[in-house]
Amino acid sequence: MINLYVYCEGQTEESFVKNSLIPHFIQKNIILCPIICRTKEGTNGIFKGGLTDYNKAVKEIKRLCNQHPNEKVTSFIDYYGLHNIPQIEYNGTDKYQLILSIEQKFYEDVDCGNFIPYISLHEFESLLFSRPEEFTYLKPTAVFKFKTILSEFNDNPELINNGRETAPSKRILKEIDNYSKVLDGNTIAKRVTLSEIRKKCQHFNRWITNLESIVF
Repeated sequence: MINLYVYCEGQTEESFVKNSLIPHFIQKNIILCPIICRTKEGTNGIFKGGLTDYNKAVKEIKRLCNQHPNEKVTSFIDYYGLHNIPQIEYNGTDKYQLILSIEQKFYEDVDCGNFIPYISLHEFESLLFSRPEEFTYLKPTAVFKFKTILSEFNDNPELINNGRETAPSKRILKEIDNYSKVLDGNTIAKRVTLSEIRKKCQHFNRWITNLESIVF
């Protein structure tokens, strides 16, 4: 068995790892160990979740990689809301090339050979648009709206943009105000299925494929 540590932005990503990824990877003799980012440390303890700072992610992942030098470490964080991303050479309009360039910079800044970077394009909720019909679970009347949104981006969930009011999670909350990122998000993800998400989300699928190929 191979241990793979997954540095998660928050509880939503941690739950997705536990509910959707661990059952898949255990069949490939890879044990995923989700670890939620530490956002604050003080006299009252350690607070976890809600990562927004690129530099903090670099620092924490570097520490995790050094703690487990003979094992792999990956990240599961959102591009949306991530601040202090350093300047990169790519300045084109291809979102996939952009995120790959940022991930390459991420890998270089962590500077540990056992790190496999992944940054969601644009955030976890993008994955849920892989099959809008599954939002029936929460609000049947929202399905048509979400299908329309998906069609505006050529049926590519990962391209649903990351503006303050147009990020995938904001679009969901606009239609379903009681949407819970952790509980509802992961329930819908399971209903969509990992297989369907991989078919519709090429950047996510690239990450999963990379993890599946881990060997020592």
